[in-house]
Amino acid sequence: MSFLRLNHFSQCEEVLSSRVIMLYRSCRTYHTLNKNDNIMKSERQKLERLNAVSTKLYRILLRECREFLTSCRTKKENRYMLLQRPLDPRDWGHAKLLSSISSSSAFFFTANLDSDFKQKRKPNHVEVLKFLEQSRRINKMKQDNPSRFQKDTSSMNSIYVNYSDIINAIRTMFRAPLLNSSDGSEAVRFKKILENHQRAIDSIPIIRYQSLLNWNENTKATYDSKRGLVVIATSEKIGKNIPSTQNKPHELLSPNQNTKKVSYRYAYRIRIENVSHLAPESSDTSYQLLGRHWVIQKVPGSGTSSSDCVLSNEEPLVISAPQNGAVGHFPVIHPGETFEYMSGCELSFPSGDNLSEKVSHNGNMSGYFFMANVSPDTPSAMLGDNVDALHLFDNFDPDADSDVDAEDEKSEAIFKLPVGPFGLN
Repeated sequence: MSFLRLNHFSQCEEVLSSRVIMLYRSCRTYHTLNKNDNIMKSERQKLERLNAVSTKLYRILLRECREFLTSCRTKKENRYMLLQRPLDPRDWGHAKLLSSISSSSAFFFTANLDSDFKQKRKPNHVEVLKFLEQSRRINKMKQDNPSRFQKDTSSMNSIYVNYSDIINAIRTMFRAPLLNSSDGSEAVRFKKILENHQRAIDSIPIIRYQSLLNWNENTKATYDSKRGLVVIATSEKIGKNIPSTQNKPHELLSPNQNTKKVSYRYAYRIRIENVSHLAPESSDTSYQLLGRHWVIQKVPGSGTSSSDCVLSNEEPLVISAPQNGAVGHFPVIHPGETFEYMSGCELSFPSGDNLSEKVSHNGNMSGYFFMANVSPDTPSAMLGDNVDALHLFDNFDPDADSDVDAEDEKSEAIFKLPVGPFGLN
């Protein structure tokens, strides 16, 4: 009898243990499935948040592009703009001769010769992406180690692009990596999305800076179709100087607050590119820069203050240096080469202490370079060197309206290369 009871108890224990094991397994399976559901739910929520951020960044970049178009003041049928490397105040007074021209010059020059060229042109959004990526890399190098950063932006050529190129570049920036992310894991996908976010955040100030360079025609490109020369002028305000009245107590007692002046300092970069091999009337011609002539003036603003009248009545500043080169250089620019230099100027405006007045701080700059046709073996020179081409001024009047007589047009050796006008704003 006792044996039967023991056997019965052992069977009950086996059944109970098997049920406990089954219950444990089912609970573990339930918790595992619930945990997986929570993980998948959290990943979906994370992906939704990332997609929402992507949408916001995408819209911000599109808005910046629309403001860029507004700053360029271009019409819908002529939505072309110039992307260029930033101006560095440390380049003030420096010049360099590059052995390659920018792709923008060939396009700009050919587009103005052939009205149908813009319609035949292929999309250029890949070059925009390269430009943005190169700008991001340079900015990151400056932020990581600004004291040891050695700028090398000579390879950053200017890009003459269409408005749609920038839009397509932004779309590619967001969409192309996401299409290929299905091959990898979720972690790889999230990583690519975050990289796109960082790329978009870094691109916003770059596009804003390009808008600044094109605002109020601060960038101006002109060309000489006859000789195959392209000039790109860009300006930027880099600071201001407020004169101290510590030693001039009479200015503090003056009732006319407009006697106070604030000097604004502007830097401008001039880029002269020889694309004579593209000109129909000239081929493989070398030119030497001999001098320059600038007219700097203030432009009245849209305000109704009395200071606008003061600005409009002021005489423009004329700088005529036909035989002094540019920042001490007399470069010989061969076909396919570029001469670039940076200089600056100052303009004084009323301080505008009266907040009810709208004081204009705008100006513009225009002029021309004195250029000479020289042989390809002519060396470049510096100020103080013997420059043979300067003897051409013996039979040339720098103040004449035209550079040559009509009957002597084919044998001209010296001419004026127009620049601008470009804004100082």
